[in-house]
Order: sequence, then C-alpha cells, then structure tokens
Amino acid sequence: ELGCTVSIDDFGAGYTSFRNLQMMHVDMVKIDGTFVKGLSTSPDNQVFVRTLVGLAKSFDLLTVAEWVESEADAQLLQSMGIDYFQGFFFGEPELEPDWSKSTS
Repeated sequence: ELGCTVSIDDFGAGYTSFRNLQMMHVDMVKIDGTFVKGLSTSPDNQVFVRTLVGLAKSFDLLTVAEWVESEADAQLLQSMGIDYFQGFFFGEPELEPDWSKSTS
C-alpha cells in the first residue's frame, strides 16, 4: 500500500524461505547463488532452480538469480523464466564506477 517492494533473499537456502513465502506478502524472491553458480554444468541444481522458479511463479512473484557468472548460465536461467539477473557476468563491483566520475 505504501509503494514498497518486499523481497526474500537467498531463496531456497533453508526451511525459513518456504515458511516466509507462505506467511509474508512478498513481491520477489532472489534465488540463492549457491544453486545458480555453475548452473549449466549441474543437472541437480537445474532441477532445483527450475522448481524454485515454478514455485515463485505459482505465487505470481518476480524472480532474481544471483551469482550469474557465465553466458551459458544466463541463457539457461532466461529459458527457465528468471525475471532479473545479478552477477559478475553482467559486471563486477567497482570502487569508482563510470557513472560516479565527473564528466567536466
């Protein structure tokens, strides 16, 4: 009602994620990076992430994948229906990003 968005971080990492999903009115879940890192080479994690995405979508929640480190992982996540991506594949943290530098 206030215009705020609420997210659950590290979704899938423990029972509390599922309890919170049921109890709280969240808008988005961020899939735990331990399941995302190296996803394209891990059939077990692929099943797990696909299941988490399906669960989130059944509650009409947006999804974020963290720790995305390769194009193969990003493409696979996109095919699974992930809404947002975060990770070194898209850019590494910087102490002085270009946008913070003066242009004059």
